[in-house]
Amino acid sequence: MKIDYRTTPLRHILLDLVRSKDQHAPHPAIFFDMKPGLARNFSRTAIIAAAFTLSSLLALYISGNKLDMPAPLAAIVGFFQTPLKHFDALEQNPTIFNEEPVPPTENTFPETEKRISARPKTARSAGSDNHGAEYQCKDDSSPTGIQEVNNDAIYRWTDDEGKTHFSDTPPSDYANQVVSSTKKHDFFNLKISYPAGLNGENLRDKIGVGGRAIYMVYARYLPFDLMTKSTIDVQIFSDKRSYDRFKLKYAPSVASTVDGFYSSSNNLATVSSHKSPARTLAISLHEISHAIHSGNFGRTPKWYNEGMAEVFENIQTAGSLISIPPNTSWASSLGHTQPIMELSKLLESTPKDWNGPGRNTYYANAWSLAFYLMQPKNTAFMGLLQAALTQERCNALDTLNFINSNYQGGVRALERDWRRWIQNGPFDSLRF
Repeated sequence: MKIDYRTTPLRHILLDLVRSKDQHAPHPAIFFDMKPGLARNFSRTAIIAAAFTLSSLLALYISGNKLDMPAPLAAIVGFFQTPLKHFDALEQNPTIFNEEPVPPTENTFPETEKRISARPKTARSAGSDNHGAEYQCKDDSSPTGIQEVNNDAIYRWTDDEGKTHFSDTPPSDYANQVVSSTKKHDFFNLKISYPAGLNGENLRDKIGVGGRAIYMVYARYLPFDLMTKSTIDVQIFSDKRSYDRFKLKYAPSVASTVDGFYSSSNNLATVSSHKSPARTLAISLHEISHAIHSGNFGRTPKWYNEGMAEVFENIQTAGSLISIPPNTSWASSLGHTQPIMELSKLLESTPKDWNGPGRNTYYANAWSLAFYLMQPKNTAFMGLLQAALTQERCNALDTLNFINSNYQGGVRALERDWRRWIQNGPFDSLRF
């Protein structure tokens, strides 16, 4: 049936044109008597009107007001809708797509993903640990003990021809004898990686030496059978933006100003590299302290976890000697720019307290309390404290009650002694 285009509504004209998509649609001028120029004007008008109507239908369809329409027209609408959905997705995630492109190593972490996914899941415990990262309480929490292993052993064996051989690797088919070796304690497995590339000094050896020194300090207070071998995984990001992206994924609650964090759920210490290798090393030692605490003590009071980590930032070794100088910044600020806190308030502080505007005050006071308790006169008390920390790993020790029961004179006496030491010193290096 022919349609009179002078009287038929435009929507019917469009539908007829769609239905006749497989036919050679005749020019509208053949249906009524009109001059060629007038026909061209009509054609232009019809095309404009059709475009306007199609855009209106498209807008309604995309906005969620779905319309029943012929399949060909729906296909046309769908053609325009697909790229618009893509742009909607970009708008909903501006933090990813509004930044400049970065190399794949800066926003993808395949090796980390592989290591994390391979680790056993842990039972969740309420609360948070260092830097706001959620603490995960491990089920297999009994101490494993620290074993001794041969280091740099020299083996001697005799072959079938009577010849004597020496090697640092024992042969599998000859009786062998260890001629000489040194023993070392197997404290941890250490993995150091640079996901965004190495830019500067490789700190692997220094971090390993520092980690062993931290364990040796704890060995002054704890017998080896109450300690646990740790797996320490450290990632050092040479690029700040790469570090921020990684932190956003694995520790989103950590403040933007924090240059390192430890995630107990993933057993992963992450550090943002500094221009100064010494500062990067200090942050790394701080974070692996948290890994050692997590493996040996489980959930610890906030003041202890951060205070001891602040102390161990500065650990130094010279041969078999270990020394820990005081944090001069905290020592000089206490009682001046940083107030000395009430001891009970520090002992009962929560992660929320540490994330507030007075966080530096908490760090300074926690460092000073930990450093004071590590003075030689407090060795016996520290041994009792750390033995107690190994007993209940899924719940933080109530240190206020513990101090009242185990420090002569209780919390009141410790607060008096601690304040007197802050005011009078001396702030000498600890030596082990």
